[in-house]
Amino acid sequence: MPKALPPSRLCPLPPGLPARLDEARKKIADTASLPVDDRRKIAAAIGLPDLTPSLLSTIEAGIYRYKLQSRLPAVTAEQNIAAIDAALAALKTAEGALLPFIDVLTSGVGGPTARALNPPALDVKAAISRFREMALSRKDYLLGLPSPGIRDVPLGWLGSLARDCFESAMAATDAAPDKERLRTFAIAVFKTAGVRCERFDWHRYRVDKYLGGISFPETLLADKIRHEVSIQKETGS
Repeated sequence: MPKALPPSRLCPLPPGLPARLDEARKKIADTASLPVDDRRKIAAAIGLPDLTPSLLSTIEAGIYRYKLQSRLPAVTAEQNIAAIDAALAALKTAEGALLPFIDVLTSGVGGPTARALNPPALDVKAAISRFREMALSRKDYLLGLPSPGIRDVPLGWLGSLARDCFESAMAATDAAPDKERLRTFAIAVFKTAGVRCERFDWHRYRVDKYLGGISFPETLLADKIRHEVSIQKETGS
């Protein structure tokens, strides 16, 4: 089983994407199904007349993710750490502002007001403490991530997925999974995803750096791809 690489230092955006990205997601979903000609070009690279169901669904899902992720601005770990630090500083000031309603004896706030606002002030103080604990834990995690590289780019993820699909399919054949064939397969996937591939057409070796960044864990899907390819090879359809 290939060893998974550590998490990416490029951090995904939090939930609640803007409406324009929701619209983009719908548009991408509408074009997720691969045209027959594109499917056959990808399949030809591994000696098949067409993609098997598992290969097709995996590549379609990968292209969908690539198109969506490539539209999102990258947020680095450093940016997240800076936001955490700013929030913690602001909350420290907020804790100080709550003291008159927590330490009633030295607050200088009247008794009725202190009694009325003491319970919610304690609730807010407890919430700040919980946030601080979780924020510091997240900050430690972010500080431990590696520097960004090719595998953090959406195209690097799609290339790694294409490589895994290729290797799973080739494992069901007698042919050796040579590098040129892998390049042909990956470039066909990239073109279907709408990637401009002139640089790869002229200098095919340039695609290599996008094909080895991520090692996906061995899954039942890989077994299913191998099984389907084996059957298609035997039946010729």
